[in-house]
Amino acid sequence: MAIKLKIGSPVVGEDFFGREVELRKAEALIRDNNLMLAAPRRVGKTSFARRLIDTLSSKGWNTIFIDLEEITSIDHFFNAFYGELVKLPETKVADFELGAFSNEEATKFISILAESIGIEVNAEIKRYILDKIGWNIPFFIQLLLSRLPAGEITKADIDEAYCHLLQTGSFDTWHERLNIEYGDNKDIAKLILKYLCVNVDGKTRDEIYNHIYAKIPSFENDELGLLLRALMTDGYLVRDGEQYKFRSPLLRDYWKETYC
Repeated sequence: MAIKLKIGSPVVGEDFFGREVELRKAEALIRDNNLMLAAPRRVGKTSFARRLIDTLSSKGWNTIFIDLEEITSIDHFFNAFYGELVKLPETKVADFELGAFSNEEATKFISILAESIGIEVNAEIKRYILDKIGWNIPFFIQLLLSRLPAGEITKADIDEAYCHLLQTGSFDTWHERLNIEYGDNKDIAKLILKYLCVNVDGKTRDEIYNHIYAKIPSFENDELGLLLRALMTDGYLVRDGEQYKFRSPLLRDYWKETYC
């Protein structure tokens, strides 16, 4: 049997040699586990992974392969993953919207975290925390609780932690995302967010458009709908009736503190 000499690129098909023992072990493990393949560079991880995929595919598994070295962002990964997923035979992909915690779930989450980190929070304080955050996602809850002192927590403690949190850079990635993902619309998106962060109750679509048009007369009204939808999808904004406003008071106050 002839094997082609390949240096650097993954080896597939008949050019793959050996690893029978490792393949059997990996196949047995992956039936009940996720598998993280660890090895130094150039040992042959990619070639081995491709071979394992081919082996499982031949036995009826639905498999996909994504080269993460080519992935540059989370959105890039999702698009690549989804693109491969829908190619599988009889694959059904259902939309599943994952929202924030309910108040009940968030309250339980606070209780568990508080006990874990050695702070005492009564029912009134838990409600106050949720009112301050305004959007019950675990990330925001953990951020705020991480800034609280040990012992029994007061509203003053929460207010102080909240103000300190706005100045720590914990939300800088939200601004950086605009630069990376919004392309030519990044400045318009920033303009919208800067406008809304000082208008707590929000603004209508027409009011937002007029604000943009006063500064950028070339901006087309048709573009605004897509941009607002993107900002809502990414968690910056929410629509409340006819008003668009920041989804989270915490993010809104950060924006006002940092960019206004």
